[in-house]
Amino acid sequence: MGTRWSRILELLIVSVNYILIGYALSNIAMLLQSNPLFILFYASEIWVTGLYWRRAAKLTGSKLLSTVLLVVCFALQIGMVYFAGPLWVRWFLFTRADPPASLPETPNC
Repeated sequence: MGTRWSRILELLIVSVNYILIGYALSNIAMLLQSNPLFILFYASEIWVTGLYWRRAAKLTGSKLLSTVLLVVCFALQIGMVYFAGPLWVRWFLFTRADPPASLPETPNC
């Protein structure tokens, strides 16, 4: 019974770790879309996904269950990127100490 709970706890920790690392890599990749470094962060995201799937398969003993866990964690990660990612970028861009030198003028029509 003790090993079952330790596996569940380890799977929970690995899942949270995957979600947070994937979220960070996705945000960095989005910020560097026009930079060649984008490829590095995108490849790292795919590598981390493969590592998570293999670890989940080892802990659960089922490839089907590990695939379902991967889909759920990936959906949570994408949800975080979609909802929290842009907010973080806006916060970072608008709370800098040095404001832009000039803002574009908007015509009054």
